[in-house]
Amino acid sequence: MKTLPTPSAVKEELPIPMSLQKDIEQHRQTIQNILAGKDHRRLLIIGPDSVHDLLGAAEFAKLLTEAAKEIQKEIFIAMRVCLERKAKPGQWPGFILDPKLDGSCDTEVGIRQSRRLLLAIAGMGMPIAIGVGHELASYLDDLASMHDGLSKSWSRIVGYIYRGCQQFEYPIATGATIDPRQSITKPCLGWPEAVRLIKNLHA
Repeated sequence: MKTLPTPSAVKEELPIPMSLQKDIEQHRQTIQNILAGKDHRRLLIIGPDSVHDLLGAAEFAKLLTEAAKEIQKEIFIAMRVCLERKAKPGQWPGFILDPKLDGSCDTEVGIRQSRRLLLAIAGMGMPIAIGVGHELASYLDDLASMHDGLSKSWSRIVGYIYRGCQQFEYPIATGATIDPRQSITKPCLGWPEAVRLIKNLHA
């Protein structure tokens, strides 16, 4: 089995610019304030069920960043970037473990490409809710504003929007008492329609 580079080595190879690090720290504080009730806004986590197309994920982040600006006074958006899946034997385990989607499981390549993706998304000013197992989280944790695996236990979250193979879920309303598990399911929608949905949340 190929030995992976250390998290510190990868972070040194692909470092975070100082200005970006300050933005991430600010996003973390904003999310903490929202969850503690110190910020009146609600938190909306949106993103693909799992990332497998880097260009598509980056394009969605760009569209999402633009849409987020239009509702930022009421809703704070973080992009869900799921890089590892709870897969059964024989199923694809996620981009960070098998970036070539062919079973070769070149995790070293997956780690570096995942970090480059997060650097690009964070560089757009988009907060990241990372979805990755604890064993590999140390390669990417400095780029995340929150961990998606913890988010579903928090209140003051409006809901989740994610595109899976079979469905697209989104919150019914944006009131303070909404249950994050409460959603409407529609057939698969594309990214542009997801962005339009966000823009219409407070229309």
